[in-house]
Amino acid sequence: RGFDLGGSVKKNGAFILRPRQSELFVGRGNIAFIGEAAGWISPTSAEGLSYAFESAVALAESLKREPKVVREYRKKSGKLKSKLFLKHLKAPFMYNSVLRKAVMNSGLLSIEIYK
Repeated sequence: RGFDLGGSVKKNGAFILRPRQSELFVGRGNIAFIGEAAGWISPTSAEGLSYAFESAVALAESLKREPKVVREYRKKSGKLKSKLFLKHLKAPFMYNSVLRKAVMNSGLLSIEIYK
């Protein structure tokens, strides 16, 4: 786009601990948790911002049903929990080099390139 950004000056990395199982604690009584505080974090990408937003929306909708907020929040976040469960199923294939190589070589979900 016309910007000369130059070369990279320095690169950093971080060791990230990924969740091994989907242990979610959405809350109890009058206390509810959203985002990473509740355990909403992707084991495959360590991404949690979209989960924070989605869980916040689920909790906001649950607040309309006042006395049973946490129970309603559990229901409203069911799809989010399913999505996270599927990511936990995918994680071993991404982080085990033998399994990852087998999946990549299988052509599973590959995109055919047309010329």
